[in-house]
Order: sequence, then C-alpha cells, then structure tokens
Amino acid sequence: MIHYLTGDATEPTVKEGIRVIIHVVNSIGKWGAGFSGAVSAKWKAPEDFYRRQFRFSNHRFNLGGVQWVFVEQHLAVVNLIAQEGVRGASNPKPIRYEALESCLNRLAESCHHLMDDAGIHPPRTQEVTIHMPRIGCGLAGASWDTVGPIVEES
Repeated sequence: MIHYLTGDATEPTVKEGIRVIIHVVNSIGKWGAGFSGAVSAKWKAPEDFYRRQFRFSNHRFNLGGVQWVFVEQHLAVVNLIAQEGVRGASNPKPIRYEALESCLNRLAESCHHLMDDAGIHPPRTQEVTIHMPRIGCGLAGASWDTVGPIVEES
C-alpha cells in the first residue's frame, strides 16, 4: 500500500525498522541532477558507489539493476537503474518501464531477505519501509499514472 506524504524523501518520517530510500538512476554514469543531487547533498556514499561500479562495469550499467548502499545502520539508499541515458531532444522519455518493474521486483526480493536475516516475519511487515519521490517522474520523463500501478504491484 502506498501512503502519500509531502516532504523531503531523504528524511523518512518512520524512525524505526529498516528504512529504504529508492530512486531512479541512469545507465550511463551521469549523476547529480534531480533526486540524486538531493541524495548526494545528504550522503556521499550512494554517488561514490554508483561511480565506482560504473568504472568497474566497463562504463555501462544493465537496465534493471539495483545498488544497495547503507548510509546509516538501518537506512539504505537504493539506486534503481531504470533510465536509459539522459533526457534530451532525441531521448524525451529515458525511463524504461520494464526495467523499473524489474528493479522493484528485485527490491522486494531483497527486502524479504533482509527481513529473514533480521528475524522479522509477517505480520510484522512494517519493519522494512520504502521511501521515495515519485520515482522516474522527473528527469526520466515517466508518468505517475503509469509508475504508480507498477509500484503497487511490485
């Protein structure tokens, strides 16, 4: 279930359990615009990890990949690689919905593993919470009318 809140997605209102901040990043190693800039203003580790992994991947990320970076003991930032390139005249909508769905499914699977590792079992599902802006709906050019249902289903 999605709960819509207004505020800073880098400041989760939930203070207990494992908190996961997710956002969409591109596949070509460009970082700093949109929400990633807000992430970097608060923590350097997600950008450092993204750039380091980009160098190690021969300067190309596969769409659908996820990158977990714990920035505090119970707080992670997850980069969802669901944007092919950057927005421009020849690429007005770089979001790739199939890649976003794949990222979110991988995220859900990882969260289940985190819960198992922490000894958290249903019905205590509030132990892992996801926090995000309207992912993909800024520079990636997505529509929340399309993204919202993908998030709900994942």
